[in-house]
Amino acid sequence: MSLIIVMGGLLASFLYALTQTDNISFLTRRSRCDSCSNNLKVTDLIPVIGYLKNCGRCSHCRTSISINYVVK
Repeated sequence: MSLIIVMGGLLASFLYALTQTDNISFLTRRSRCDSCSNNLKVTDLIPVIGYLKNCGRCSHCRTSISINYVVK
């Protein structure tokens, strides 16, 4: 069951990244914080685990992250 939740989170994160409009190609850009624009670490990119590890905050600027990023 937990594998399904993690895989669903990864798929939702990937689909969300595809829908973001940016001049930079999806395949070459790095994921970044919406608030401070710093590149995210690999551990931050795992939806549920990264959110829990950072207590719902950006690891760089400590700005609160919406739960919608985890639930999507």
